[in-house]
Amino acid sequence: MQFKIKITGPCRYEYNDEKSGIDTKIITDAVGKYLREAVKAGNDPMSVYKKITVSVEAVE
Repeated sequence: MQFKIKITGPCRYEYNDEKSGIDTKIITDAVGKYLREAVKAGNDPMSVYKKITVSVEAVE
């Protein structure tokens, strides 16, 4: 089964990806990638981390 991971937050970067499985490591890696992009854009990582939304949904 495919899963779609989407992360949105206060910076312009938006993370979208599809994976064939889902577990905490995949979500943790996705959040880490989002935070790295936010820091590159000059944002404070803790203020971004507190405001992000992670959604995971099954793709048929």
